[in-house]
Amino acid sequence: MTQQASVNVYFESTADFWREIYEQNDVGSQIYQMRYRAVLGQVDGLHLAVGSRVLEAGCGAGHTTVALAKQGFNVESLDAAQAMADATSERVAREGLGSLVHTDVGDIYKLPYTDGQFRLALAIGVLPWLEDRDSAVKELARVVAPGGYVLLTVDNSRSLSRWLDPSLNPLLMPAKRWVGDGLAGLRVRPQAARARFCSNTAIDRTIERHGLQKMWSSTVGFGPFTVFNRPVFRGQAGVKLHLRLQAMADRNVSWIRGAGSHYLVLAKKTAKKTKEETRRDVS
Repeated sequence: MTQQASVNVYFESTADFWREIYEQNDVGSQIYQMRYRAVLGQVDGLHLAVGSRVLEAGCGAGHTTVALAKQGFNVESLDAAQAMADATSERVAREGLGSLVHTDVGDIYKLPYTDGQFRLALAIGVLPWLEDRDSAVKELARVVAPGGYVLLTVDNSRSLSRWLDPSLNPLLMPAKRWVGDGLAGLRVRPQAARARFCSNTAIDRTIERHGLQKMWSSTVGFGPFTVFNRPVFRGQAGVKLHLRLQAMADRNVSWIRGAGSHYLVLAKKTAKKTKEETRRDVS
């Protein structure tokens, strides 16, 4: 089974969880809620005109799509998993926003839109599930008009929660991945969908390569903290620790500011040629 097929199966089977993620009070849900608020805060700061065309690639259960439509934007909402697209359509219908939202199943690698259609394209919680982040960012940049924006997130490979758990520590992951891939190849266990982590600097280089200029970035989320995947802080203790560390990151404390679980980036599409286009012209 391919990575994308595994991911689709995963999201088809967990659609109810994602529908309810913004209604829970555990630390994982609190982090997703904080990420959601940070995303909408950045959109608010762009002061886009009512009626602007906005794309959400990877709409999930539709929380962000609905929030964008409530601001008066015309939203194209796309997801690779039918269950997630259906969840978005249901949420949009309940809110009476059907005239502002079009939802469909689609492929982020082959977005069904012409160049420069959108003032803003979002991919929130999408890139970690892709084999080819570079191609996805290239497509997002393509469908945004010059002067428009791309807002995306990746799962931070240098997050504090990963460094502190020996089973997740980035220094040990190559060996763990090698063993896991070997077991899957021997059919000891099936290859399951898994999120892929990325360093903040790596995604910064990717957006620059495709003609996007970083305008803002931040990390969000501290926890859940585990040791060998066993939780260390349970219940509200984990939430309180997350909030305390997040406050330090928001104050730009050097050792913690880049160590959140999710890295958020807002970038603007420039009128300049991308590095890839320049290389083609030279050759």
